[in-house]
Amino acid sequence: MDPHARVYGERYFSTTDPGALATWFASLGVHPGDTVVAYDNEGNRHAARLVWQLANAGFDNAVILDGGLSAWKGTGFETESGDSQALATEPEINGHGEMPVIDTEELLRIVEQGDDTSVVVDVRATDALGDTLNGTIPMGRIPGSVWVSVDVLYQSGTDLLRWPDEIASMMDDRGIDPGDMVVLYGRFGINTGLTWLVLDALGYADVRIYDQGWATWASDPDRPIEYITETIPPNGASSSDPS
Repeated sequence: MDPHARVYGERYFSTTDPGALATWFASLGVHPGDTVVAYDNEGNRHAARLVWQLANAGFDNAVILDGGLSAWKGTGFETESGDSQALATEPEINGHGEMPVIDTEELLRIVEQGDDTSVVVDVRATDALGDTLNGTIPMGRIPGSVWVSVDVLYQSGTDLLRWPDEIASMMDDRGIDPGDMVVLYGRFGINTGLTWLVLDALGYADVRIYDQGWATWASDPDRPIEYITETIPPNGASSSDPS
């Protein structure tokens, strides 16, 4: 994350600190051309954001370990504790801002004008829908957005992703087509990584991140919001979702 960003979880901008990402990746021993396998212990939601950040910096070979640390442990593989030392390399990245993003003004135009070839997707987890950031923002969603909670991407009771055909069916059920321009937003930009990764793997060619997230959109009372009036089903699943 950019420690100087206006919004929590926002990516680095080249105008903020062009060399920061290259220096950080180099300190981890990550060099262009390397294969990077990322994992975490929270369903790979942060690991997927790292993969997106690497792709945004021009790294082509970054992936997540499906199931994360829990899957690794579940197979009986060994773990270790304590500090680990990476072999540092010279700072180098292949690009900056390689992945398509969308800013608040662009998203506002889409919402106000409408567009049959674009769909705005709310990826907030069920328990994040009611988060008002200590009363500083209202509850709701961006008007016209389709809710596909990140929770529904997992196999029941695990951190493993569902099979691709199951996820593709869920997206089709919600009217999200691989030919659409898909705009993803979460509570913060950092929350969009896993859904981006899954859609990219499914062949969605134009997936864009609204990096400012709901926290920024809802902070301005002049921006339109749509109140959530329906009952929120468990884990954001619809009745047609596979169990």
